[in-house]
Amino acid sequence: MKITTDAGALAGAVSTALRACPAKLKTGILTHLRLRAAGSGVGIIGTDLDVAIEATAAARVESEGAAVLPAEPLADLLADMSGDAVIETDNRAATIRCSRSRFKLPALPPEDFPEPPALRDGAVAWEFTAGDIAALRIVNSASSDDWTRYNLRGVHLHGLGGRLVMVAADGTMLIYERTGIACPGAPGIIVPRAAVDLIVRLYARCGATLRTDGTRIEAAAGDAAPRLVSKLIDGVFPDYRQVLPDAASAGVTLDTAEFAQALKRFVAVAVQKTGGDPGAVITWDAKKSPGDIRLVLGRRGGGEGDDILNAETAGAGCTSFKIGQMAALIGALDAPRVRLSAPGDPSSPIRVDPVGRPSMISVVMPFRIAVAEDVAA
Repeated sequence: MKITTDAGALAGAVSTALRACPAKLKTGILTHLRLRAAGSGVGIIGTDLDVAIEATAAARVESEGAAVLPAEPLADLLADMSGDAVIETDNRAATIRCSRSRFKLPALPPEDFPEPPALRDGAVAWEFTAGDIAALRIVNSASSDDWTRYNLRGVHLHGLGGRLVMVAADGTMLIYERTGIACPGAPGIIVPRAAVDLIVRLYARCGATLRTDGTRIEAAAGDAAPRLVSKLIDGVFPDYRQVLPDAASAGVTLDTAEFAQALKRFVAVAVQKTGGDPGAVITWDAKKSPGDIRLVLGRRGGGEGDDILNAETAGAGCTSFKIGQMAALIGALDAPRVRLSAPGDPSSPIRVDPVGRPSMISVVMPFRIAVAEDVAA
């Protein structure tokens, strides 16, 4: 294989494919990238056997072929190069020349590199806009990082009412988005959170076509963009609709930044003594104190706190939550204002809606019910 290509363009493609390589491995073929030159370009593939990313760079191909080169040394070499780079390989090594620099890297047999499998016939396709990719990022923030709950370690994509729905949950919070993407009768799948992270990084600006055959998912955005293929989680996502509450008439609408600052103040008081995620109680009564809510630090949290915030209030209510979970959720929603609502029962899930985005619903499970009832009394 012998090619001449722009060093900067090749460095970008190598850096993209490198994202699929396992970070913890230091040796073995999975720490390598496969370069394949053909036609008017070179394709670079990295994989950890669960996810594979293929990126391309335009090149003048003098002789076609393939080479398997160490990923990080190749990326480091190209990062500081500019101008045309010439790569020539044989069965044992690759020579890389750029300007007056010349380097050699060891090579592995191309036939030993694992070939990413193609999707089976009959794959379902969904067209994700940049806005849909942004929503996917938000939903993925609720996926679990607990290895013992493997079926929650990703985003559940499925059809509901003819539209594609995205939902993720970790047992304490949930985020649901009903997209405008048509989805007639497609099977439900669970996309691993790591694969979702990569999809967001690769296609946040341009959107992507996502295709699935029920065992894998593929993401692509035209011939020049990278292509990603990932295994799916082999499991059943829980029936989340059991904990998805309807919007209650009683609730509060707050400025997200002000709410986040209040939660931050509570953490500053409580974490000094507990070191954990303290609980807080929120109460409101539109008749007695219209426009105000009371935020109280749980008595067992190790500190004391009582804050009055401005808010739009409706009805009266009281509920409780873990401060860290609530702060993480409203931060992920990325909305200027949020509405919190819960039925009168403090043990019911708390619904958190980003104002102005009716397609998205999020839920936080209540915490410290006894404290909440005491404050409400």
